Amino acid sequence: MITNEQFAELTRRSKKLKTYLEIDKKQILIQNEEEKVANPAFWNDPKGAEIIMKNLRTLKKWVQDYNTIATQIEELEILLEYYKEGEATEKEVDELHNKVVLLLEEVEFRNMLSDEGDSLSAVLQITAGAGGTESCDWASMLMRMYLMYAEKSGYL
Repeated sequence: MITNEQFAELTRRSKKLKTYLEIDKKQILIQNEEEKVANPAFWNDPKGAEIIMKNLRTLKKWVQDYNTIATQIEELEILLEYYKEGEATEKEVDELHNKVVLLLEEVEFRNMLSDEGDSLSAVLQITAGAGGTESCDWASMLMRMYLMYAEKSGYL
């Protein structure tokens, strides 16, 4: 069961995330970009329009994810009140708490990987050294582990 300290920690992390992500600034940028898109001459430069649209989608995704987190934290607060009154189960509270924590951690992690070069691809090469069959087996096990991790994380 979630404690008051855990709920306070979620709220604190959410507020810090809003600061890190500069949500207010992003909302202003979204409005400015949407004004550009509404201009009939916007599509005269397809390459420039594509860059602006990609930037707009990225900004909207960040704001949408943050708003989802904030909404779910509010829902968790309401569900906690229902639980105290006996109208909700501990399982429901725990499920929503786990869902909020996972989403918050995902957005925090994505924020850490949001620098200029972080969206670029990477190449990983695993080479078996001296050791014959055993080193080849070890290299293939490592490769399989990295592939499974990348697929699970949505990198492939």
